[in-house]
Amino acid sequence: MIPLQLEIDNHEFKVRSETAIVMFSGGLDSTVSLWWAMHRYKKVKAITVNYNQQWPQELDCAKSIIALTDTEHSIVHVDIPDHFWGIKNHRTRWQPVLLCSVAALDISDEGADIILGTLKTDRFPDSKPEFLQLLSDAIFKYADGGVEIVITAPLRAVKDKTAAAVLGFQLGTPMHLSWSCRFPVGDKPCYECVTCKERYRIGDEIQSLYGIGEDDLDSWSSVLGSPYHASFQNVTPDLKDFAEAFAEIIKIKNGEQGWRYYAPDGTERITSLIKHPPAQLVETAGSSSESLHIREYGFFEDETIWEVYICADGSVATTERLPDYDTIKRKLLKRFEK
Repeated sequence: MIPLQLEIDNHEFKVRSETAIVMFSGGLDSTVSLWWAMHRYKKVKAITVNYNQQWPQELDCAKSIIALTDTEHSIVHVDIPDHFWGIKNHRTRWQPVLLCSVAALDISDEGADIILGTLKTDRFPDSKPEFLQLLSDAIFKYADGGVEIVITAPLRAVKDKTAAAVLGFQLGTPMHLSWSCRFPVGDKPCYECVTCKERYRIGDEIQSLYGIGEDDLDSWSSVLGSPYHASFQNVTPDLKDFAEAFAEIIKIKNGEQGWRYYAPDGTERITSLIKHPPAQLVETAGSSSESLHIREYGFFEDETIWEVYICADGSVATTERLPDYDTIKRKLLKRFEK
């Protein structure tokens, strides 16, 4: 596995509710934020705001990414005329207010966390933590019936956009399907606008700062995978025996559907986030028929996720890093009791 030295401020990973509403543009940052949320919340909904963007490719990318998952997706049309913007090319100014207002309309009495793809390096004042906290406090204070609503910007936990992409690589985020360009030439990025330059600088920095080459990125993204996904290799005998017995007793028929695939490093791996891989990819890299599973997971203090998958055929996959065997067994038995 590729070693990573990704510094994460876990105070920025705020999870207050069981439900997340991800403001999902189809860009790189919001795609990583969506994958982050799907790892941590029981229910995730995605909202894409169509405000007459000059780059409709972003909306198309949002749809294609969501199609890989079972995430509920709403596209909200806000008819903002092109001449309406007060400052030319500042279409992102006050965007958090617009996005969070739309999200708040879709929050039930159970409350939710609103997830924004804001980076620590975003330069607009309304992307700063002080403003987002004030906005979060205002929405929460005046919500009907005291509904708990919190704004969370998980990518502020890492230092910049390159680090956010590394987090995405770790999670297996299909970043290659996202869109960044603001002034596309036909269906192609212009490679000249600010967002293009930011995005394509990432490749060099990931190599120099984190040791992840473009070939690594391309090969793993081609199978919608990650070297940090759970692997069916190197499972301890105790855990293997327990998993086989567990699967035999409960007869896994109503488990989750995931993506079980053959990775570039020759291992067989699995992720619960990809529910609908393209048919052509299933033929070449995986099997949807064997991916029914029960997943148990948790997080270490450094926010590294651990996962155990018990599949319907009794096979078991785990991440490389795990808690002790008794902890895993206890969590799985608790699930069985429920």
